[in-house]
Amino acid sequence: MGTFTVRRLLLIASMLICQVGLAEEAELPFKLLAATKPVSMEDVDKVVEASDRAVQACNRNARRLDTLAVLVTMTIDADGKVSTVDAAAQDQDNGKAPAEAACLARVAKKLKFPATGTTTHVQYPFMIVSRVNRAIAF
Repeated sequence: MGTFTVRRLLLIASMLICQVGLAEEAELPFKLLAATKPVSMEDVDKVVEASDRAVQACNRNARRLDTLAVLVTMTIDADGKVSTVDAAAQDQDNGKAPAEAACLARVAKKLKFPATGTTTHVQYPFMIVSRVNRAIAF
């Protein structure tokens, strides 16, 4: 099984665990609220995959042999713009967030999702694949 396939399976498994929810919008009538849907995980996956080059450019460790997963929490507004981002990952060596997490937060902030008319909260695992594994996979 190739690295790309394993990465894809990890993303799919992680997406099943991720949470997508609607923001509380009490001022909207119930029927209107029921008609609006959050950004789907399918759409989130498509937008992030389309930005994979920018995601992989966040790799700050040329000698990394493993895949780094950074769980990014995003709030996507009704127009599809990312309004808030929090990237959580810890370096096993020193317990601090690696430089990749800050870079991925900047990438996530620039993403543009389909407008849904409602606010969406999503947690998505961004995966940085080692340069060695990418060279083998492609």
